[in-house]
Parts: sequence; C-alpha cells; structure tokens
Amino acid sequence: MSLAPFAAIAVAAWLIFYLLVRAQAPRLFYDSTVFLEIAEQPWSWAQLFYPKPPLVPLVYRAIGTDPQVIVVAQSVLAIVAWSMFGAALASVIERRSVRIAAVVIAALFAIAPTRIGFTHGVLSESINDSLQTIAFALAILLAARLGREAGSATTRTRLLAGTLLVVAILWMWTRDTNAVVVLVAVPAFVVMRWRAARRHGWLLAIGGLAIVNAMIVIWSTTVVPPATGLSVHERWPQDFTARKTYPTFNNISDRLRDPEAVAYFVERGMPQAEQLVLLGARDQEIYLDPALTPARRWIVERAGSTYVSWLVRHPIAHVGQILGDLWTFLGVHKQHVYMPPGWTRHTTVVRWVRAATETKIVVILLLLACPFAFRRTERHPVTVVAGVLILSGVIGCAASYYGDSLERARHCYAAGQQVIVGLVLAVLVRVDLFVRRRR
Repeated sequence: MSLAPFAAIAVAAWLIFYLLVRAQAPRLFYDSTVFLEIAEQPWSWAQLFYPKPPLVPLVYRAIGTDPQVIVVAQSVLAIVAWSMFGAALASVIERRSVRIAAVVIAALFAIAPTRIGFTHGVLSESINDSLQTIAFALAILLAARLGREAGSATTRTRLLAGTLLVVAILWMWTRDTNAVVVLVAVPAFVVMRWRAARRHGWLLAIGGLAIVNAMIVIWSTTVVPPATGLSVHERWPQDFTARKTYPTFNNISDRLRDPEAVAYFVERGMPQAEQLVLLGARDQEIYLDPALTPARRWIVERAGSTYVSWLVRHPIAHVGQILGDLWTFLGVHKQHVYMPPGWTRHTTVVRWVRAATETKIVVILLLLACPFAFRRTERHPVTVVAGVLILSGVIGCAASYYGDSLERARHCYAAGQQVIVGLVLAVLVRVDLFVRRRR
C-alpha cells in the first residue's frame, strides 16, 4: 500500500500549521498571571489545591515562563498530538478512500482557527487539548487491539492501556472538569464492552485507578490551601481560596437576578439576600466587604450543594437553556476574546475549509447523522470510543457550562471538541462499513 497520499496530507498539514502559528504572538490574560506565578514558585504539595490545577504550571516551570517559549512548546505539542490522532485513525479504518478522508479530517482539526489561536494563549486550553487528543489516539488503538484479541491481552496492549491511564491522569490535573468526564467515560466503556472488561480484569483495575484519581481531583477543589502568596489571593479571605469557591460564587452571583433562585437560596439559609441583590456589578464585595461575612461563609460552606440541588430541581428548564445556547455549550462560539488579531482573516473558501470542524452547519449535520451512524456498527471498536466520547463529552460540557457562569464558551471548549470528535468517529466508521459492504 502506497503511503504517498498520507505523507502528502501530513506534510501539507504541518506546513500550514507552521505558517499559521508563526504569524501569531503570545497573548496574556488575567488567568495567565496565575499560571505564571504558580510556575515561578518552588513546588509544594499544597499546589494541588491552588486556584489552578498543577499540571500546566508544572509544564511552564519545566520549560521556563517566557511566553514565547511557552507558545512554541504548546504549538509543537499540538501538532504532535493531532499527528498521533491521524495515524491512529488511519490504522483502524479499512477502506483506503475512507482512510484518506480520515487523515484529511484529522488535519482539519489540527489547523482549526480556534485551536491555532489557543496555542498562543498562556492558558490551559492548548495543553489540555493536546493531552485530550493523545488520549483519543491511545483509546482508538487500545479499543482496536482489544477487539482483535480474543484471549489474554498481549504485553503491548497492557502497555498501551497503562500509557492511556498516565495521559488521562495528567489530563485530569489540567482542568477539573476533565475528572467529571472520566467518571462518566470509565463506567460507560465498561458497560459497552462488559465482556472484554470481564475477560481482562486488569482493564477494570486501570479503570478503577482512573476513577480514584478523578475523585481526588474533585476533592482537591474543596480544600483551602495554605497562604499561596499569589496576587489573585492578595485581598481574599483565607476561607475563600479553595479552587471551587470562586466559580461557586460566580454561579450564585449570576442567579441573584432571578427572584425564584434567590427565594430558593434564602430557604436554604442564604443570609443578607436583600443586600446581595442590590450589589449588581459590585458583587465582589460579597467576599471583600467584612460586613457581608455571613453571606461569604454561606457561599463557602453551603452554596455548592444548594446550587446543584437547584439545577436538579429544574431539569427541563436547563435542557431548554442548553439547546437555546448550544454553540456556547459545545464551545464553538464566542472564543474571539482569546484569539489573536486576524485569526480568521482569510478568503471565504480558506476560512470555510479551516473552520470545517467548528462550523455550525457541519456540527448540525453531524448531530443529525449521529442516530444513523450508530446503526449496526456497535461491534466496531471505534464505535465504542465514539459513544464514550459523546456521552462523557456531553456531561463534561454540562459540568463546564454550569460549573462556572463566567467564560462559559472557553470552559466548554474541550468537552465540546470531544463531542465533535466522537460524532466524526461514528460517521467515519459508518461510512467505512458502508463502502466495505458495497464492494
């Protein structure tokens, strides 16, 4: 089999990627300061509980905190990750024509405008996206090997699963909501491939380790760290510095405009409601003004569980909210704030080609094709991966969307990309099987 078409696609994608990232300059944001300040501190285990999960600051500490070095490292990691994804996908698609299409799609994911833009932001998005993509590639390869091995697993398969576990653990310590994804993905895989999981007991052990790590990540968001010395905490009360507290504050503050939500919170102990409602844009006084200490303590101690119970109480209304704000929910909208100047400045044709994997009409077509894509393909190993990615990705989007009412589009980006990748995988498998049957 000639590898020339695949090599040509890869070289073209690498060249385009290089030219696109080369034209960008590093971009710093409010959150960038937090990442860089953590990276400049000596390591301590207390950093597990800092305002940002520890993986990205550790990477920045290892490569240096020069923004130019950071964006080069993020760009290299991104193209390596998507090259791995394309290679993994090509290895499990049987028909040559569909395999070529799959590699082209992987290349389009790699050069998507938002992904290229994030490589030059000193944020967690790019590294998170790359680790997630490497996990996709490993999951595809692992599923394919398990599908071929009727008996005991080979050493290579076990090493592949172990590598996936390591990448998943690193990924979970990149963004907290990734832990929620894993808590859904592992049980979903076990249910979908129960026979394989039962036959290979070590798979259950690896899945169990992933779940334990996910629970530790979620627990770490509730722990108040020792004094951090970070500028972001300069005026904050000590009890307000657990990683989950500020997003919880954002969620409660956002609902203060809803009389029904306020009444619900008051019934569950929220004090000083009349004063809080009048704050408006001055809502940060809730944790800065000593006169509002009772309200602050309620947010620290009880607001999280109260907010979750309020969400559960109105499931239909929140599903309607998601459908009405679907593009934010999937992270394919409102990302321009984080993008460099001219990030979509191309001719119409080039712009449409580059943005194919994040264009609304393409996403709509993928969603419409999803029910048909899963028909009579359930035995294909990649179908399992696609199903797990979609299901856990939707839950991850919900956790991101409702986990923090600020910057929802950016927070939902990773899980939204996971859903889109899952939809693409399902369609590719269906097309591959269709072409095989026709011939």
